[in-house]
Parts: sequence; C-alpha cells; structure tokens
Amino acid sequence: MKKKNLYITLLVLLVSGYLISEWARPKPIDWTESYLGTDTIPYGTYIMRDLLPDLFPGEPITYQSEPIFNVDSASEIQNVIFINSQFSPDKFEVDKLLKQVQQGKNVFIAAKKMKGKLADTLNIKISAPSITIPKGFNGQEDSVQFRFSEPSVQEGDRWYYPERLANYYFTSYDTLNSTVLGTVGNEFTNYIKIEKGEGAFYIHSVPYLFTNFYMRDYHKADYVFRALSYLPVAPTAWDNYYKAGRSAAGSPLSYIISHSYLKWAWITALAGIFLFITFRARRRERVIPEISRPENTTLEFTRTIGRLYHQSGNHKDLAEKKITYFLKYIRDELNLDTHTINDSFITRAAQRSGVNEERTDAVFRKIIELQNRDTLSSKELWELNEKIETFYRESTR
Repeated sequence: MKKKNLYITLLVLLVSGYLISEWARPKPIDWTESYLGTDTIPYGTYIMRDLLPDLFPGEPITYQSEPIFNVDSASEIQNVIFINSQFSPDKFEVDKLLKQVQQGKNVFIAAKKMKGKLADTLNIKISAPSITIPKGFNGQEDSVQFRFSEPSVQEGDRWYYPERLANYYFTSYDTLNSTVLGTVGNEFTNYIKIEKGEGAFYIHSVPYLFTNFYMRDYHKADYVFRALSYLPVAPTAWDNYYKAGRSAAGSPLSYIISHSYLKWAWITALAGIFLFITFRARRRERVIPEISRPENTTLEFTRTIGRLYHQSGNHKDLAEKKITYFLKYIRDELNLDTHTINDSFITRAAQRSGVNEERTDAVFRKIIELQNRDTLSSKELWELNEKIETFYRESTR
C-alpha cells in the first residue's frame, strides 16, 4: 500500500513540475499577419490605430466593423484607411467604393496583394519577383532606401528597410492617370495616387510598414506619418472589417490550435472519443429492421394545397404567403433587412440582385399596394406572381 502511494506521489509531482515549467516558459512570439488594430503582436496595427488622432487632430475617428456595402454613403467621413495583406472586395462593394471616391472621398489602401474588379478598374498589379536592389547609403547590407517623390514630403530624410520589403512594388499601373508618390530607391514604385472624380485612391504596396514591428521605431513611424499626410485633415474611418486576422480573433478553438501542447491534447481527446464511440457502438449494436423507402409526396401535397386555395377563391391569403416567401428570399440571399421598404432599400436590392432597378421598384410597389388591400382578384394575384417570378429569373444571386 505504501509503495502504491509512493508511485502516485511521484506521478503527481512529475505532472505538476511539467505543468509549472510549461506555464513559466516564455511565450513564443506570434508572427501572424493579422493587421488588426487591437493586436499588439509584431504584425498587428495597434500603434498605427492608436496614433490616428495625432495624424488628424481635431477630427472624429470612426472604426468601421462592417463591409463597404453597409456603410452609410451620406456620412461626413472623408478619409477611409484599409491596411491588410490583401484587399479584394467583391464587385458590389467596389461599385459603391468607386462611387464614394467620385463624390469626394479619399481611400488609402496598404496591401501587398490586390485582385478582382478593383485592381482591374484601377489597372494596377503588384508583384514580388527576384530582383537586385541597390544597397542603402547607411552601410547596412540588408537594407534599401524608401523615398517620397515630392521634395516637400521627402525633406532630405532617408528611410531604410529590410531588402525583402523592396520586392513588393507596382509592376503595372496607369501612368497617364496615376501620380507616383513613393519609390524604392529611384527605380521601383510602391506608392501611387489615382484620382477618380472629386476624390482619389492612395495605394501603398507594402503594408508591413504600418505594423507594430516597424512603427515602434520613431524614425520609421515618421515615414508612415508622411505617407498619410497626403490625406486631408478631415473625419476619418479606420477599417476593422477587411483584416486577415478578423475571422480567427476571439475563437477558443484558434487559441487551442495555436499552442502545440493544447492542440495535441485536443487531437488526443477527439481520437479517444472517436475510438470509444466506434467500439462501444459495435458492442451494443443490434439488427436494424428494413424500412421501406418513403414516397416523396411533397410535390403532390403542394399541388393539392394550391388547388384548395385557388378553388376557395382566397386570393388574399395566397398572395400573403407568396410575399412572405419572397421577402425571406431577400433576407437570406441578398442579406437585406425587409423591415422597412423605401427608395433606399429598393436601390440596394437592385444592386445586390442585379435586377433592373425599375423592375425591382415595380415588384415592391405591387407588394405594398396589395398588402394594404382586404381582398384581391385573380388578375391581381396573377400580376403579383408574374412580377415575383420575373425577379427570381433575373436575379444573379
């Protein structure tokens, strides 16, 4: 009995010692490129976001956690800042973003990858080929000089960064409609301005410069301040939505997987549960009686219900059910709130669905008209059904 207690004590001491050593071990640095304004890891943007009030003194700073499509176009915001490893909004978001810029907004984008409609519309390409860059003048073998094209912004200062960052530059852009704002040395362009209407896009191909890893150095932070000085001092929005680390932020499972010991403990637990279920089920399984396959009577049931409604002449009830299913389609497929139907809602529905705005307006006007009626004729019911079915056929969603 004493020998057994000794073994248990030794086991407890060994496990406790192991847990204490793991707890006291220095936490490894997380090199994830999250670009989140709340992350203090090297490739987060906590410092950049914290300094925004200094960059735009006296102006309100807004933090956007929604996609471009849900942002109010009529807001007072004049500057929008997007920083991420890549920036590729969908075609609906690009249309709205281009419209906002043409109306006077300034959009700053720092991303090493851009593709899709926005890159095609602006006619830009960013690449990272194997190239030879002249070494900086400070004698560092692994650094290259980043410069601004305008002398008033450059002011004789020089900024040196690791040579690998020089690989992110514009390999193609519209030279007639673009202004070069920054370069690597005097050869490769990494910062441009593209005017659209009354506003402009400011695009930088090296988002790393705006992360905590480089912003912690005062001299390198000065480069970022000057890059953003092209934006006017006006109400500004910082993007929290288009971030590489957004989907995983706050997830308990992502925390477990990010630690190797917790990950293997999680895998072992899942494997144990799987083995238990497999062998336990085999021990307790019994003969499963053969059950004939049920007939699919859904279509026949639907036809029967339709005939009953039509024969009873209850056109109003049938129209309400048709409208209910249609509004559910709008909520599920177009991600729009159908609580309030107005001109703004109709415009968004047309943009999201790809259906002509006039035809979209007609179907919703018909719905509003019939909802306020106590009775409907068969002709009015037919007209409603025709407009809704036409919308379904023409919708791209």
